[in-house]
Amino acid sequence: MYSPNRRQIASCSDDTTVRLWDAKSGAAARTLEGHTGAVYSVAYSPRGGQLASGSYDNTVRLWEAESGTLMHSLEGHTGAVYSVVYSPSGTQIASGSWDNTVRLWNPQTGECQILIQDSGTVKSLAWKEASGGEYLGIGSLDKSVCQWKVKREEEVTKAALCWSTGHKFLALRGASIEGVVGLSEINQRLLKQRVGMLANSDNEISIVWFSAGYDSEEDFSSLSSEERVDEIFCEEERVEYEE
Repeated sequence: MYSPNRRQIASCSDDTTVRLWDAKSGAAARTLEGHTGAVYSVAYSPRGGQLASGSYDNTVRLWEAESGTLMHSLEGHTGAVYSVVYSPSGTQIASGSWDNTVRLWNPQTGECQILIQDSGTVKSLAWKEASGGEYLGIGSLDKSVCQWKVKREEEVTKAALCWSTGHKFLALRGASIEGVVGLSEINQRLLKQRVGMLANSDNEISIVWFSAGYDSEEDFSSLSSEERVDEIFCEEERVEYEE
């Protein structure tokens, strides 16, 4: 990974270290030590002052790029962290993990701002800025790709699902659904039903639905109550649905 000014390269390794190199001469600048497992991903902040690393030890670590000083160790994932990326503004970091989640962090305080639960191991992340806001792309081991719009409202971070492809199922928690495309007719009806139930409920909820394998309402309704996934589950974080 090149630094934004292209003068430095950061590499990560199974030997638990991150190494910084002079991009012109190839000389080793310094070795960043602290992880206790293989390091799978590194990313520079947009201005190059900070470096993030994701590891098999379930943590994200933030380093001062010039001195190599450890600034924060971000804990919360329960599986290896395979991908880290900064937002275009540099005000957030996204980390994707084996535990099927993406976490958004404040790089200055180390606080986890939001958790997005995906349907598979998260292997890749990409963040872009457009006229309509900032968008986070997620690639998972279940061969699915989805895009989320990340926004700040009254100092609160929210993530709204824009579209998703290829999921056998999709579990959403701590996020909102806003103009989602690519859902089956069954799932569109389920989503509308959940919106109505949310309006009449004080519970904090999560939704899980299938988006593949059930081509008709008859196929879906034939499932047993244990197999059906059109149920509401109480969770720690509220899922907000926006039309």
